[in-house]
Amino acid sequence: MNDCDGCTIHLNRVDVANTGGMCLCGQNTLIEYSWLHDNYIANLSDPSAAHTGGVFPYGGSGPLEISHSRLEPGVDAYTGLEISNYWQAITAVLFTQSAGGSTLRNYSVHESFISLGAFGLYAEDGIGLKLRNNVFGPTHWGMTSGCGSGCSVTYAEWTNNVAGAIDGSPSAQQVPQPH
Repeated sequence: MNDCDGCTIHLNRVDVANTGGMCLCGQNTLIEYSWLHDNYIANLSDPSAAHTGGVFPYGGSGPLEISHSRLEPGVDAYTGLEISNYWQAITAVLFTQSAGGSTLRNYSVHESFISLGAFGLYAEDGIGLKLRNNVFGPTHWGMTSGCGSGCSVTYAEWTNNVAGAIDGSPSAQQVPQPH
């Protein structure tokens, strides 16, 4: 579980690169005005040898808020283009999963750019997730994915989430809420 009653994580204007992801956090976390890019797969000859991503809360009571951030682990920041075969290692930019019987609560993502994971959002666990005013950029398999059997995800809000280009510019195309 990623609950830590005495812990608080506040990432503000943080540039995170060459890592396996930004945060495995599920409680008392605020990520804002930050940039995740160039996951360490950029330097691997075989990206499928890695298993990495973006923000992965495994359960947790929250709050976990992500706002005004660029989460694009598969982008090459130097060129602005996708890293070759990025999707082989990056499961999802945002991925939620239960752990030890804990179910993610108080999860909110807004005014952010989410791009270049195998999926943008892959939610396997969570109650009352809130996603609003986000731009979902290119991904390999899909901007979002519904949960398979045995998963339980509910959304308290899914508003004005749109598709966009690799540079973060939004389109008018709405991204449907996953089922």
